[in-house]
Amino acid sequence: MRAVLPLQVIVVSSSSELKKLYGTTLRSIGADVRWHVSLQEVLDERGTLKPSILLLDLDSQTEPVKLFSEELRALFPDSEWVALSSEDSAQIAMRCLRAGFADFLVKPMNPGELAWAILRCQQRRQAREEWSQSPTRLLEAVKEMSACSSATLLRITALQFLKQAIGARSVRWAARAKNYSRMQWKFLNSNQTLWIPSRIFLDEGILVTGLKKKPSQECLKEAKSLVEHLELSHANLSRLEQMRQQTFLDDLTGLYNARYLRHCLDKAVHDFREKKETFCVLFIDVDKFKAVNDEHGHLVGSGLLKALGRSLKNLVRTQDSVFRYGGDEFVVILAGTHLSRGIQVAERLRKSIEKRVFQIEESSVRATLSIGVASFPDHAEKLESLLKMADQAMYDAKRKSRNAVETLPLPNYPQLDA
Repeated sequence: MRAVLPLQVIVVSSSSELKKLYGTTLRSIGADVRWHVSLQEVLDERGTLKPSILLLDLDSQTEPVKLFSEELRALFPDSEWVALSSEDSAQIAMRCLRAGFADFLVKPMNPGELAWAILRCQQRRQAREEWSQSPTRLLEAVKEMSACSSATLLRITALQFLKQAIGARSVRWAARAKNYSRMQWKFLNSNQTLWIPSRIFLDEGILVTGLKKKPSQECLKEAKSLVEHLELSHANLSRLEQMRQQTFLDDLTGLYNARYLRHCLDKAVHDFREKKETFCVLFIDVDKFKAVNDEHGHLVGSGLLKALGRSLKNLVRTQDSVFRYGGDEFVVILAGTHLSRGIQVAERLRKSIEKRVFQIEESSVRATLSIGVASFPDHAEKLESLLKMADQAMYDAKRKSRNAVETLPLPNYPQLDA
């Protein structure tokens, strides 16, 4: 049985919000987490620390990235580093990667994304430990499999490297036959065929055919290492998906949920402070949604919400964010958008949905939207007030006519930074 490396994570950040948001997530993946306000604290306690991964919050540090890398490499030569930043800057990300950081994450990130980044770093450490004497192609396989973003891509990538390792004519996923074991590797047809069972896809396995001779023990050892890493990578992908569903994603529509809305609003306010970029919030309600459920059933109603969510996401820019706020309500954050432009976008969304006929199950369903628009910082200095004003404007649209866009008059007071 292989030895599993301990997972100690050091977080260097002066932000108490970071600990509040991600402390539970880090512990849930089995990490021994140590929180430090500055690199000086890490230096002071370096004799007691053996970090597997070091998370460095760039927002709370004053030294340049290059200095970080020099100090960290001298202190912890075997650790992996992940940089966190509220600034989505390709220039900063490139500097970090060139300095030796394994990953660069933009705050606020989904807790699942952070967990996934840490698990990938730990995989690389485990691979270095186990296969430091292995062929270069095995290390390359581990790297590529760890980077796979879906189970399908992972399955295909694993086959490619298994074919190289074993030297077979054909390697493919196949349904498990009655005489194939769920647990044991099995040679068939005078050692020309090899069955490799899967512990993650119990009714499937990998069928290796066209072997000219039985692979050597060294080749089989390499192949088994690849299969182990396939299983580990798949488990991590599954864990990431579970975390996404349990944290910031709505399980019906796949959009961000109301829990993540606050973090995105905080990010938008940060951009306003740094770049003076205003933004708009659209509060959206589906008109007479109860009638859809009553006439067509809740299954069609749920399908309509999913279709509306996809439509709204496709109708806005990639830098904008769409949320399912709850029930039949959606919220959109329009980044870098003034009030007049926000109203125009809301009208475009309303008209586009009004024209569509959604095919849900066997029903043809139409929908209209009532949309309230509020602008930061024009309408409100506080985020709670901003949402409330967008919500109130939406209710005004419903009271007046439905299928309409409304905004409240701008308050008559001097604006302050949020």
